[in-house]
Amino acid sequence: GLWAKLLKIPFSYMCAGVLIFCVIGAYGLKQSLFDVWVMLGFGILGYLLRKLDFPIAPAILALILGPMMEKSLRTTLEISGGSFAIFLDRPVALALLAIPVIVIAFLLFKPRSLAPLRESDIE
Repeated sequence: GLWAKLLKIPFSYMCAGVLIFCVIGAYGLKQSLFDVWVMLGFGILGYLLRKLDFPIAPAILALILGPMMEKSLRTTLEISGGSFAIFLDRPVALALLAIPVIVIAFLLFKPRSLAPLRESDIE
Protein backbone atom coordinates (compact mmCIF):
# COMPACT_ATOMS: atom_id res chain seq x y z
CA GLY A 1 0.00 0.00 0.00
CA LEU A 2 0.86 3.64 0.35
CA TRP A 3 2.83 3.24 3.59
CA ALA A 4 4.95 0.44 2.13
CA LYS A 5 6.00 2.77 -0.71
CA LEU A 6 7.55 5.10 1.89
CA LEU A 7 10.21 2.46 2.46
CA LYS A 8 11.50 3.03 -1.08
CA ILE A 9 12.42 6.66 -0.28
CA PRO A 10 16.18 7.00 0.36
CA PHE A 11 17.10 7.46 4.02
CA SER A 12 18.78 10.83 3.47
CA TYR A 13 15.59 12.29 1.91
CA MET A 14 13.41 10.79 4.62
CA CYS A 15 15.67 12.16 7.37
CA ALA A 16 15.69 15.63 5.80
CA GLY A 17 11.90 15.58 5.48
CA VAL A 18 11.42 14.56 9.10
CA LEU A 19 13.82 17.29 10.23
CA ILE A 20 11.95 19.93 8.21
CA PHE A 21 8.60 18.88 9.69
CA CYS A 22 10.07 18.90 13.20
CA VAL A 23 11.40 22.45 12.72
CA ILE A 24 8.06 23.60 11.28
CA GLY A 25 6.19 22.02 14.19
CA ALA A 26 8.50 23.48 16.84
CA TYR A 27 8.35 26.96 15.28
CA GLY A 28 4.64 26.84 14.48
CA LEU A 29 3.51 26.29 18.04
CA LYS A 30 4.53 29.73 19.41
CA GLN A 31 6.45 31.27 16.48
CA SER A 32 9.62 31.26 18.57
CA LEU A 33 13.12 30.41 17.39
CA PHE A 34 13.96 29.47 20.98
CA ASP A 35 11.64 26.46 20.64
CA VAL A 36 13.50 25.39 17.49
CA TRP A 37 16.86 25.60 19.30
CA VAL A 38 15.46 23.60 22.24
CA MET A 39 14.20 20.96 19.80
CA LEU A 40 17.58 20.77 18.08
CA GLY A 41 19.39 20.60 21.45
CA PHE A 42 17.26 17.72 22.65
CA GLY A 43 17.70 16.00 19.29
CA ILE A 44 21.48 16.20 19.66
CA LEU A 45 21.22 15.01 23.28
CA GLY A 46 19.10 12.04 22.17
CA TYR A 47 21.60 11.20 19.44
CA LEU A 48 24.51 11.29 21.89
CA LEU A 49 22.63 9.15 24.42
CA ARG A 50 21.88 6.59 21.73
CA LYS A 51 25.52 6.52 20.57
CA LEU A 52 26.68 6.01 24.18
CA ASP A 53 24.13 3.18 24.67
CA PHE A 54 22.12 4.94 27.37
CA PRO A 55 18.56 3.66 27.69
CA ILE A 56 16.09 6.31 26.52
CA ALA A 57 12.90 4.82 28.05
CA PRO A 58 13.79 5.59 31.71
CA ALA A 59 14.57 9.19 30.82
CA ILE A 60 11.24 9.58 29.04
CA LEU A 61 9.40 8.01 31.98
CA ALA A 62 11.19 10.37 34.37
CA LEU A 63 10.21 13.39 32.28
CA ILE A 64 6.57 12.30 32.17
CA LEU A 65 6.11 10.97 35.72
CA GLY A 66 8.51 13.32 37.54
CA PRO A 67 6.20 16.35 37.80
CA MET A 68 3.28 14.19 38.99
CA MET A 69 5.45 12.54 41.66
CA GLU A 70 6.78 15.91 42.81
CA LYS A 71 3.24 17.30 43.13
CA SER A 72 2.12 14.25 45.12
CA LEU A 73 5.16 14.48 47.41
CA ARG A 74 4.52 18.18 48.02
CA THR A 75 0.83 17.50 48.81
CA THR A 76 1.74 14.68 51.19
CA LEU A 77 4.29 16.81 53.02
CA GLU A 78 1.77 19.66 53.32
CA ILE A 79 -0.77 17.27 54.87
CA SER A 80 1.81 15.94 57.34
CA GLY A 81 3.14 19.38 58.26
CA GLY A 82 6.51 18.74 56.58
CA SER A 83 7.24 15.47 58.37
CA PHE A 84 8.58 12.51 56.39
CA ALA A 85 7.31 10.20 59.16
CA ILE A 86 4.01 9.97 57.30
CA PHE A 87 5.71 7.51 54.93
CA LEU A 88 6.42 5.16 57.85
CA ASP A 89 2.94 5.24 59.43
CA ARG A 90 1.18 2.71 57.20
CA PRO A 91 2.38 -0.87 56.69
CA VAL A 92 1.91 -0.71 52.90
CA ALA A 93 4.00 2.47 52.62
CA LEU A 94 6.66 0.97 54.87
CA ALA A 95 6.75 -2.21 52.77
CA LEU A 96 7.06 -0.21 49.53
CA LEU A 97 10.02 1.65 51.02
CA ALA A 98 11.62 -1.50 52.46
CA ILE A 99 11.51 -3.58 49.26
CA PRO A 100 13.97 -1.42 47.24
CA VAL A 101 16.28 -1.16 50.27
CA ILE A 102 16.31 -4.95 50.64
CA VAL A 103 16.90 -5.50 46.91
CA ILE A 104 19.79 -3.01 46.82
CA ALA A 105 21.31 -4.49 49.97
CA PHE A 106 21.00 -7.99 48.50
CA LEU A 107 22.69 -6.88 45.28
CA LEU A 108 25.53 -5.21 47.17
CA PHE A 109 26.13 -8.03 49.66
CA LYS A 110 25.16 -11.03 47.55
CA PRO A 111 26.32 -14.35 49.03
CA ARG A 112 28.79 -16.37 46.94
CA SER A 113 26.46 -19.37 46.79
CA LEU A 114 24.03 -17.37 44.64
CA ALA A 115 26.68 -16.20 42.19
CA PRO A 116 26.09 -17.18 38.55
CA LEU A 117 27.48 -20.53 37.49
CA ARG A 118 30.40 -20.78 35.09
CA GLU A 119 30.89 -23.51 32.52
CA SER A 120 33.64 -25.05 34.64
CA ASP A 121 31.20 -25.37 37.58
CA ILE A 122 28.70 -27.36 35.52
CA GLU A 123 31.13 -30.12 34.42
